[in-house]
Amino acid sequence: MSTITVQLKLTPAPEQAAVLEATLRALNDHANHVSRIAHETGALVPAGHRARARH
Repeated sequence: MSTITVQLKLTPAPEQAAVLEATLRALNDHANHVSRIAHETGALVPAGHRARARH
């Protein structure tokens, strides 16, 4: 899997800015929750220790 990073600047209208901010905060909250659970359950495995797929 490869990673592509993109940086952009959004210029929402004032009424869009509030909705966008709320959406991004909710997304971040959920991502933190998933990360916390993965860490607590040991689901996170260091990159060098990942099991290789068998074909």
